Amino acid sequence: MNPTTINRNWDEANYRHLSAALAVVRGILQNSTAKEQNQPEEKNPEILQQELQSAAAAMPAPSALESVCKMFSLSSFERDLLLLCAGMELNGDFGKLCAIMQGDSQRAYPTLGLALAALPDIHWDAIAPNAPLRHWRLIQIGDGHALTLSPLKIDERILHYLTGIQYLDERLAGIIEPLQEVSDLVPSHQDLAERVAAVWSQAYQVNNLPIVQLCSKETASQHAIAAIICQLQGLNLWVMPAQVIPLAPSELDNLIHLWTRETILSKCALLIDCNELDTNDTARLSAIARFIERTKGFLIITSRERIGLSQRLVVNFDVHQPTIKEQGAVWQDALGTMGEQMNGQVKTLVDQFNLSVATIRAACA
Repeated sequence: MNPTTINRNWDEANYRHLSAALAVVRGILQNSTAKEQNQPEEKNPEILQQELQSAAAAMPAPSALESVCKMFSLSSFERDLLLLCAGMELNGDFGKLCAIMQGDSQRAYPTLGLALAALPDIHWDAIAPNAPLRHWRLIQIGDGHALTLSPLKIDERILHYLTGIQYLDERLAGIIEPLQEVSDLVPSHQDLAERVAAVWSQAYQVNNLPIVQLCSKETASQHAIAAIICQLQGLNLWVMPAQVIPLAPSELDNLIHLWTRETILSKCALLIDCNELDTNDTARLSAIARFIERTKGFLIITSRERIGLSQRLVVNFDVHQPTIKEQGAVWQDALGTMGEQMNGQVKTLVDQFNLSVATIRAACA
């Protein structure tokens, strides 16, 4: 079975599982409404739970909802509250039921008060600032006269994740970008990438992931090595220039939360490019240090000289130019048939210049 078929099967199964989970919460609201109006229950909770269990059993891999609950350690009440907010975006019945339960047609939205009145296994601290739903900004609280009466809304990134759509949070666009395509590595750089990947693999097993710092004057070589490191680890690599890290504490904290959440939602690593950083810019250095200190996950720093970072374990690697033999091979490969006509001049080029792969290919082009 090819990957496209596997993905399609998961997408279809995930849709059924999410629909079944939403049906359970919708059934709770419908039955709560019927109870207040002294009417018999409209939905049989046991049947809805059986349908949900059946949908879960049919998943070829964990559903997005299951993954979110596990990754952010959500309780059953927090899960149902998240589904209540998701239902508002995915099913028109939810707004109507919220309005009926709150006795006001203008309040066709979920609130904490509604959730506490209708959902099972309630606990007040689910909406506390340090609890998962708000700490990881899975939901947003709108304006209201009281916390329990304020409208609740699911974060758009989380909503799409639940439906099986993966993308980088749009609030990170322009700050963090995917690494552009890089060229193949020479053997010495490939060996360095494999050594770094091995360090990460060993550290990950003991839950003590170090920051990797690659030092060189050649940005292209640093990026190419970083790309292979992440490829070996099965990670998507994103790049952020150090100059775009905000200095304002509130903006910096928002960036930290957004990126840290991305590392939880998707397998990715971040490269902080400090090659153009002014080392005398103490404010920027302080912001970078705070970002690194509070951001978990796979981090790579590239710089011309080593940057002191005392907050977390850092493993430093110097990226040297390709060996003389490797440079000769790159020249020959880049020149193609022209190299055969140069009567040994390639060796003269190698002896005269100590260049990176990118510079050699640019010169030949």
